[in-house]
Amino acid sequence: MNPDALKKEEERKRNAAYDPVARWRHIQQTITWAEANLPPHLRRNRPRQPTRHGASLGAPGVRTG
Repeated sequence: MNPDALKKEEERKRNAAYDPVARWRHIQQTITWAEANLPPHLRRNRPRQPTRHGASLGAPGVRTG
């Protein structure tokens, strides 16, 4: 058996033995961990930064009061 076929067969056996619920939970935990460990400038849904005028919402540089 060549190395590629052996690898595919072993992956098939591993995936067949993996409980789908546990697999999904593991994927979600991995994604959560990875997102929590991103550097701040790459994080999604980060809170808005206050503008230099002190407004916390709205377009940068636009006064709201």
